[in-house]
Amino acid sequence: MDERSLRMALMCVSEPGDPAMARLVCENGVEKVWEQLQRDGTSMWGRRARDLDVAEVQRNTRRHGMGFLIPGDPEWPMQVDALGMCGEVSGFGGPPLGLWVRGEQRDLSAFDGRAVAVVGSRAASAYGQHVAGEIGADVAERGWTVVSGGAFGIDAAAHRGALATGGNTVCVLACGLNLDYPRAHHDLLAKIAARGALVGELAPDAYPTRSRFLGRNRLIAALSTGTVIVEAALRSGAKNTVNWAETIGRPVMAVPGPATSATSATPHELIRSRSAELVTSGLDVLELLAPVGQELLPLPEVEERPIDGLSRRQRGIFEHVPGGGDGATTAEITAASGFPRGLVAATLDELVRAGFVLGEGGRWRLRPGSVG
Repeated sequence: MDERSLRMALMCVSEPGDPAMARLVCENGVEKVWEQLQRDGTSMWGRRARDLDVAEVQRNTRRHGMGFLIPGDPEWPMQVDALGMCGEVSGFGGPPLGLWVRGEQRDLSAFDGRAVAVVGSRAASAYGQHVAGEIGADVAERGWTVVSGGAFGIDAAAHRGALATGGNTVCVLACGLNLDYPRAHHDLLAKIAARGALVGELAPDAYPTRSRFLGRNRLIAALSTGTVIVEAALRSGAKNTVNWAETIGRPVMAVPGPATSATSATPHELIRSRSAELVTSGLDVLELLAPVGQELLPLPEVEERPIDGLSRRQRGIFEHVPGGGDGATTAEITAASGFPRGLVAATLDELVRAGFVLGEGGRWRLRPGSVG
């Protein structure tokens, strides 16, 4: 078998993110590892290797309109190679031996350095889904790819936000790419494939398991320039993706939520511990991830108020003029402000002429609307 077939075969007999397989391949190469498994009839890998029909897997791959990429292909996303240079997380690790891909955008190298992972809770609030959708739309509209896992809640909102702007999005699945998981997202997954790509480490028809989701999370982090977590409880799969981003050395960003929200517990903890940068929009995200000088946020526009044009002296006296009631006398304003009486009297006359103060019967008060 050629290297592509050997890598496909090894992926079929092992689980995604198995660090033992990654080490064997790194130390011995795919051909030698496969030969060893062919002679091994007792281990789980050996039994699977003996029963595997690689040609049938290849036929299924083609039948379902998928491609299979390996390192060295022009379309290979080189950013995932960072998984071979970092430690393990929760017992998982190592770069993928290959990637199944289905969809319009099979060239995964095209978004190297311009991809953002948006992850979070399946049980997301309306607020969380709105923010995730806005972030997905913002970054996709500016030519960045949105990467997520296709799940309910935050994942789906981010994908839909990207699609709504005509942008690119990639869904990393923990099952065979011909399966709709979750089933209710059949239409969403079809739209993602039509515009972007479905990506995974599992052969056609392979079903999702908890461990496969954990192995999948490392790919979401590795395919992306940075990871944004929108909503997640303290025990969350999204937190696992964040752990991978930290391990690889990629920026982590978090969206704050209500102080009492359990679904914002992980973002709040990451922000409090300075493990994540606080972001509230896609523009915030891109300012952090884009090369220096690009994607800068515009300076906030602050509406100028009439009183902003007052001098320091005028403001110091203006602030001691009552807004209601009977007002105050010149003596009272002098005592409160600390300015000389003559200066206070002259300044009050200036404020009257400027339309800020009303003077009646020796008493002074603010003209209605002068503060705003």
